[in-house]
Amino acid sequence: MCSLNELITGIKELPEPDLTASRLMDAAADYVPLKLRGHIDAKDINSSPKTLENGGTEFFQALIDITHPRLRLYGSGKELAENRSPIIYKSLDNNQYIYKTDVFIIIQNICGYRKDSTNNIIELNRFLEVMYLKAREETSRKYLEFVRFDADSFRKIEKKFEKFNQGACFVDREMENLSSRWNKGTQMETIFQSFKSLIPVKSDYQYMILRNFVVYLYGSTDPEFRILPLELYKFEKWLEIFQKVFEEYPELFSPRFPHFIKTAHLHRLLASFEVSLSSFHFPANPVKEVRNAKADHGFTLQNLKNELTYLGLTETFPDITDYAEIAYNEVMRVKKEMLLRTCDLFDAIEHCQLLCIFNRSPFLKQFLHNQKACHRLVGLHCDLCIKEKVEKSENQEAWDLDESSSTKSPIDCKKCSQTLQTIEDVKKELKTSQNKENKMRKKVSELEKKLDVENVQNEQEVKEMEDDLRGKQEELNILRNDSLKVHDVLMEIADLKQKHSKLEKHVEGLKEENLKQERNYNLTQSNLEANLSSMREGLTILQQYTEELEQERQKYQEMLTARSEETSVQAEPAGGEEEMLDVTKQIEEAKEEKIRLKAEHDANERIIQQLLDKLANFS
Repeated sequence: MCSLNELITGIKELPEPDLTASRLMDAAADYVPLKLRGHIDAKDINSSPKTLENGGTEFFQALIDITHPRLRLYGSGKELAENRSPIIYKSLDNNQYIYKTDVFIIIQNICGYRKDSTNNIIELNRFLEVMYLKAREETSRKYLEFVRFDADSFRKIEKKFEKFNQGACFVDREMENLSSRWNKGTQMETIFQSFKSLIPVKSDYQYMILRNFVVYLYGSTDPEFRILPLELYKFEKWLEIFQKVFEEYPELFSPRFPHFIKTAHLHRLLASFEVSLSSFHFPANPVKEVRNAKADHGFTLQNLKNELTYLGLTETFPDITDYAEIAYNEVMRVKKEMLLRTCDLFDAIEHCQLLCIFNRSPFLKQFLHNQKACHRLVGLHCDLCIKEKVEKSENQEAWDLDESSSTKSPIDCKKCSQTLQTIEDVKKELKTSQNKENKMRKKVSELEKKLDVENVQNEQEVKEMEDDLRGKQEELNILRNDSLKVHDVLMEIADLKQKHSKLEKHVEGLKEENLKQERNYNLTQSNLEANLSSMREGLTILQQYTEELEQERQKYQEMLTARSEETSVQAEPAGGEEEMLDVTKQIEEAKEEKIRLKAEHDANERIIQQLLDKLANFS
């Protein structure tokens, strides 16, 4: 594998695209474990222009630091940023291939992409080109497809667009057609709809950005920007060039994937497996994290063996330490720093596990051999590769023997016979190996049958799990509805508590008012009682005075009666009648005063009773 810029000579060097924190976060999503994605926000990472330079190296380093220790296996932010560059792969026959969606990056560069431009018209053209290429790229992104890389084809495409860019002036006839199609009274909405019809995207967000561009340029007072119809016409011409490129090189842009595997079904299976695995717990064997290598001198072969033991891998693979030296030498060969780092320790542990797994699985080893990739797993012992080497060596020896048989002297016959004997021995060993291989194939066939049966069972289990998952989803929906009801009840309780608090405050106010009225009542009652007591004393004195007057009247009456009996014929003395009238008048006045005081007493009694009733109601 090598980078794109190393191979495309003669084509402009790929520029650094506009990077944002959200774009880099999307690019890093495949490297972040699923459980961590929901807890990481690009806003938590410093996204200043400096951190976005060099492919976002500092941004990725900050991401690694935040997710420590989960992303330690990727090394540094620089190594993670290198994965964003388009890569050209070499096939087994030494041909070059590129991922089909990366072709659009090259086309974007060829079209005259200029990052440092501040001209709004150029910005609009760049936006239209990028948005159109992005829409076409989405059709190829549905498939994982590689296409043959031919630098000459890209040079020809580049020349087509250079020719278009150089011929920026249009003939008078084209300008007349443009004037007849668009005039000064053309509405902005009409121009926007024309732009929109040329770009096959479905995103309302992208259309909103396009509308903002058109509105800004259409409403600008600068005459330079009042040329939207001309830019629309140029974009139409650019699309014509691009359509011709599509027709000339359909293998570069049109998807031709022969297999149809619905990824949605795979996602459902993965979700079911995750649900199934989540029900398994291993409290006695908790998962251990790989420890960090020492920063000052890395790690040694013995450190690697100790780490394999610490992680418990020697229990699963008792012979895993036998492969430690092979893995250690390999990471030493491919290391990117002076010292071995923690990411190299991850690679060494992974290498040891792969050797254990492939050496235990003939089926996987056969698959790897069929792909001619045994050499990619350093240290793998492949009998099939050894067999092919032996056969190749035998064929070469036989060929050499045939070539030299005519020139050999009789003295060499003994050596020839020895060689033939050796060949016979090798053939016998080969036959023995073939018998073993046939037995192994038979076992593999039996295992495949068992696997087929197990696959059927697994599919049934997966179906049952999917049904169970749907049932749990329904239960979850019910629980969500119940939680909403509980939330409503809690809100009602909160309202009631608020009302209760207001009532308590109101009651406190009433109590204070009651205390004030009670104090006023007590004061009034004490005043009334004092007045009543004084009135009662006055009434008592008046009664005593009335009784004294009554006694005097009676005495005087008796005296008058006695005098009348003695002198019945004699006239009454002068002034006696007047004295009698005065006494009677005083008696009458005393009675009236008594009646008045009694009425006041009764009124005061009624007032006191009313106050007592009010106090009883407040309590």
